Amino acid sequence: MSDHALLILRLAAGLGLASHGYVAIVDGGVDAIENFADYLESLDLPAPLILAWAAKITELAGGALVALGFITRPAAFMCAATMLVAML
Repeated sequence: MSDHALLILRLAAGLGLASHGYVAIVDGGVDAIENFADYLESLDLPAPLILAWAAKITELAGGALVALGFITRPAAFMCAATMLVAML
């Protein structure tokens, strides 16, 4: 693959994930996080509010780090772990 294609892929994945976390944290505020926590609680997960904040912060920070290309592998791993939990 060319370097340009990898750059576009990294930016698209990173900014897409970061925008998802941004919308929940900044635009939606505490209400969006509490709604997500209520959903997690309905799944009988422990500490739903902590899990909700951890997921959204990981999306925002991890996505931004991937898009910037800074500590990409650890950030991508954390994002992948968050998405794996979301799938399960």
